[in-house]
Amino acid sequence: MLNLPSTATEYARLSRKEQQAAVTAVRRAWSRASPDFDESWRRLAPQIVAILALAQTRIARLADDYIPAVLEETGQTRSIKASGQVNTAAFAGVAGSGLTVGDQLSLTPVRAKQAVSAGSAPSQALAAAGMWLTNSAGTILSDTARAVEVTGMSVRSVSGYVRMLEPPSCGRCVVLAGKYYRKNQGFQRHPGCDCRHIPASESIAD
Repeated sequence: MLNLPSTATEYARLSRKEQQAAVTAVRRAWSRASPDFDESWRRLAPQIVAILALAQTRIARLADDYIPAVLEETGQTRSIKASGQVNTAAFAGVAGSGLTVGDQLSLTPVRAKQAVSAGSAPSQALAAAGMWLTNSAGTILSDTARAVEVTGMSVRSVSGYVRMLEPPSCGRCVVLAGKYYRKNQGFQRHPGCDCRHIPASESIAD
């Protein structure tokens, strides 16, 4: 972490803070769910979607500010000027899959029913569904950050990016740390992955 640009470290800290606050709020909202899983989701979904939309908006702004800041810190000043403005508001309410956040998370009551079918008590099923819900919320927010980062690079003359870890990291991410990718290459990730892009040209990829 000490070798990372300070702007990348600060961006990671701030976005992680936003993400943790949102996931905590989602968990608190779901704690009011009852064994009537479908009714609970209909009642709680609007609040949960609103929580995530606000967090997505805040994280998108952080990501948009991060790209020119890290380019400046790493000496890539010729790439700072953008050909267009990123519409950060457009990322709120949309999951990385392209579905709306509401549709993406609508499997929450289904997860609870599956747990009951597998033999869990209703309280255990609610807990299992809540775990799936909060993990999915975290993934949605991480995807929002990455999508804005990619968009911010796309409107600038940046050739690619280096993958940045946010320790603790899993083995799947560790082996990819520090690797350079062209900016049109997809960002490999698993559910819950919180790795990030550092915009870079090939000459400074290391």
